[in-house]
Amino acid sequence: MSLRNTIIVLILLIVIGGYALIIGLWSKPIPPPTLVKFDAKDVTAIDLKYPDREVVLEREGAGWQIVKPLKAKADPATVTGLINAVNGCQIKETLEEHPTDLAPFGLKEPRATVIITVKGKGALPAIELGKKTPVGYSDYVRVGGKPAVMLVADSFSSDVIKTANDFRDRELMNFKVGQVQQFTIDRSGGEQIELARNGDNWQIVKPAHYDADQTTVQSALSALAELRIADFIVDNPTDLAEYGLDKPRFTITVYTGKKGEAHELKFGKDQIGGKDGIYVQRAGNPAVFTIYKESLNSFDKSVNEFRDKTVFAFEPSNVGRVDVENTMEQFTLTRVDKGWTITWDRKTQPAKTTAVETYLDEIRFLKGTGIAADPMIDATKFGMDKPRVLIRVFDRKGNKLGDLKLSEIMVKAPAPNGGPEGNQEFPYAASSASRAVYSIDSYDYGQLDKTAFDFGFRSAQPQNIPTAAPTK
Repeated sequence: MSLRNTIIVLILLIVIGGYALIIGLWSKPIPPPTLVKFDAKDVTAIDLKYPDREVVLEREGAGWQIVKPLKAKADPATVTGLINAVNGCQIKETLEEHPTDLAPFGLKEPRATVIITVKGKGALPAIELGKKTPVGYSDYVRVGGKPAVMLVADSFSSDVIKTANDFRDRELMNFKVGQVQQFTIDRSGGEQIELARNGDNWQIVKPAHYDADQTTVQSALSALAELRIADFIVDNPTDLAEYGLDKPRFTITVYTGKKGEAHELKFGKDQIGGKDGIYVQRAGNPAVFTIYKESLNSFDKSVNEFRDKTVFAFEPSNVGRVDVENTMEQFTLTRVDKGWTITWDRKTQPAKTTAVETYLDEIRFLKGTGIAADPMIDATKFGMDKPRVLIRVFDRKGNKLGDLKLSEIMVKAPAPNGGPEGNQEFPYAASSASRAVYSIDSYDYGQLDKTAFDFGFRSAQPQNIPTAAPTK
């Protein structure tokens, strides 16, 4: 190729490449057309018209209200979802520009008509929704009364065909857990449970004073704060007895803030018609709703379920000696300058420090799964007259901090799947800290029923035993 031709080819490549570069840098893809265009934050009202009803929503401050067919607070997330669905609805295809008959498309009598009102613009052209296409997963629509019939994704119909209840706010008790100072549970039989905040902790003050289990209380309050309406039954009932709300099975009242603002919820009968619900009613609101029955598990509790079930609390760093006695042996764990020793069968050896520290934590963190009796009238019934494990804890000066007793009761119980009866062991714990006896988990029982060998005792007598701390 001659030099002249080479230069011409290079010039052409530069021109073509430059043009392609300019097109790539400056051209923008054309987005698909949408039914209507608006700024979501400027929407002030939404009117949804259906053949049998009309739902009107209006913005009120930072939230939304239903104004037709009833006046009620709207769920902001549901309204926002509707706005986004309309604002982002893309036209898949213009099917017919001038159809002679709208009936085949379901647009002669639309399934829904959506009118969005925007600040500064007023009402936008109405969107009419027709039938679904026989194939292709699309909906027929047209906008602003114009004749053209267009196709949009068939998800559009599920986004805009709603009832007033679909938009209603489902929050039942509007409070923040951290602001709660007190809450009560009043049962139809007259029993009342009252819990009150004491600094960072909770206490039961009725029917008697007990320390409350902090996790259980927080879980109950969180469940109440997050409680949602499952179904809207009736806004103005004529007979509350029909729902068991004339004499509620129980009423929960939550008090928040320094002024004691009250949030009250009444719980009635189980929902009729085979549905898994409970009728409820808010104070100051005649409407009857339902919640799911499983929601009750977190807050419909007895006094004992709210109680702190710590069996024997102490500070491990204050412990100087632990005497352990079980059905097989007796041994003593003693704190020394550089750890712990273990004495068994009149022999003393160094103990595994980590094993002893873990054991102390197992004792002080032991929680009952339930309160079997309080007070324990009959120790024999729970095996506490002759406990299988007795743990005595002393401080560094030899003063007794308390006792922990463990027992297991053998009870005949039917085997699973309808098999023959067998013996089942039920473990219990009691301590000198209270008069209660607690049912405990079998695993926890096993962690406390230890032998000398679990703490490192060896059969051979070691030398240079450290000096033990003074005891009484």
